[in-house]
Order: sequence, then C-alpha cells, then structure tokens
Amino acid sequence: MSAEGDAIKVEVQRLMNLAQQLADCAKNMNKIIGDDYASSLIELKKYWGGENATAVLAAGKKIGDDAAATVKRIVETAQTLEKVAQEYLKAEMKAKAGG
Repeated sequence: MSAEGDAIKVEVQRLMNLAQQLADCAKNMNKIIGDDYASSLIELKKYWGGENATAVLAAGKKIGDDAAATVKRIVETAQTLEKVAQEYLKAEMKAKAGG
C-alpha cells in the first residue's frame, strides 16, 4: 500500500477512535445528568424550601437542560465523525478498485 493509503487508514482510525471517545463521553454525561445531578436536585428540593430554594432549583434545572442539549450535540458530532470515516473508507475502496 502506498504511503498515502496508509495515511488514509490512520486518519480513518483516528476519526473512529474520536467518535467512540465522544460517544463514551456522552454516555457518561447522560448518566451524571440523569442519575446523579437529577437526584441531587430532588434531594435539595426535599430539604430546602423558600424563595431562594425555588430560584436555585430553577437555575439547577436549566443547567441540567443545557447539559442535556450539549450531550445531544456531542452524540451528533460522534455520529458525523463516524460517517466521515466511513466515507473515507468507501473512497479508499473505490480508488483501489480503479474508479
């Protein structure tokens, strides 16, 4: 295989690895947001009342919502990277086949 072909394989592998790392990161963030963060807000609400508590909990919910939106974008980015890597592989196979 040519040096260029090796470079394409390396780049494809790097893209696939990055996509997997992003997917893993999103999975971990979802767990934190869905389990740990949400239960912390529930516990906080249970033991703290009053006007300030309401404002803090509303801000906490917004932070959780924003984090969930960020996770969604991370997942979309991971999927895009995987698609790009697959397109690189298709292009390489097509080039090897002669067109």
